Amino acid sequence: MGQQLVVFDRFPLQQALLKAKAAVQGLQQRIKLNEFNDIEQSLRIELVATVAAARDVLKAADAQVDAEQARAIRASKAYQRIKQLNARGVAAEGDLDNALMLAETTTIGLREQKLMREAYKTLFMAIQLGPKYIDDWLKRKRIEKQQLINQLAQAKARLALAEYQLQLADIRAPINGVVLQRLQQGGGPLATGQVLLNLGKLEDMQVVAEVLTQDALKLSKGTVVELSASGLDKAIAAQVLRIEPAGFTKLSSLGVEQQRVKVIIAFATKPEGIGVGYRLMARFITAQKQQTNVIPRFSVLEAVDRSHYVLKVVAGKLVQQVVTLGMKNDLKVELKSGLENNEQIIAAPSADMLEGMAVKAIQY
Repeated sequence: MGQQLVVFDRFPLQQALLKAKAAVQGLQQRIKLNEFNDIEQSLRIELVATVAAARDVLKAADAQVDAEQARAIRASKAYQRIKQLNARGVAAEGDLDNALMLAETTTIGLREQKLMREAYKTLFMAIQLGPKYIDDWLKRKRIEKQQLINQLAQAKARLALAEYQLQLADIRAPINGVVLQRLQQGGGPLATGQVLLNLGKLEDMQVVAEVLTQDALKLSKGTVVELSASGLDKAIAAQVLRIEPAGFTKLSSLGVEQQRVKVIIAFATKPEGIGVGYRLMARFITAQKQQTNVIPRFSVLEAVDRSHYVLKVVAGKLVQQVVTLGMKNDLKVELKSGLENNEQIIAAPSADMLEGMAVKAIQY
């Protein structure tokens, strides 16, 4: 058991296995790299803080615009008031010029603050998209990870197949037995499922007998069997192991279709000199009886009324004697009644022998 039986060229299978392992390892590394999100998480935290700071800057810009607008309104009102006073001759020309300059200056400052606020608003909108870009990128990585996981499952399936095929190339004996038949020899390609060797244990050898279904009905597990062959000195003891559940049709030597069933027979003890493929004769013992009268089976004839009789010799003439039969086999039949001891009968009567016909015994 465990002995190597067949040697294959395993190099292509080994290379396929290495390629499958490399594919699995590569996908595992890609998944591991995909799961590394530290940089994205850190950048997102920074961008969220930047968005918060930009929002504060935008609020400050809004406040600055409001303040500058209030200054511009005050400067404009002051200019209008001094202008009215100057028209009545109360205010000097210098005061009017200074008020006009202040009003124009505050108006320009207000315009600058509004432009600055719009710039901050545009910048805030751009910065505000940063965390969303990070979230979208992480979502894309999760989708890519699922794709990698699916690819890894396929790669593992290919790896398992490569391992299985390489394992199949290592053919070792599964039992402690002998090689019964070698069906393939030498190099060359092999078809899938091709049988290379037949192995077996001689101690587990069994006999397969094809029995007529009507005879198989008389058999059961444990039925005693006698196996014989022309080269054997005595019969081999055996017994029925099982009867196959399905019958089959087979032509007899006379071309008659017969329904048969296979009966598996087990040896009582391992026989010497019997090998695989040997042909044996099986005799099934369905019943036994000791100390009984038997006559040749071919001596018994069947009447029209289905009764049985023999041709008995009485005073040199044939007499039809009705008999009662019991058990029987291929050669002999049990005689229950109808004959007395030492009475003579025709061992193998022919069709032209009739009751009352004169007969004479001849010594050979």
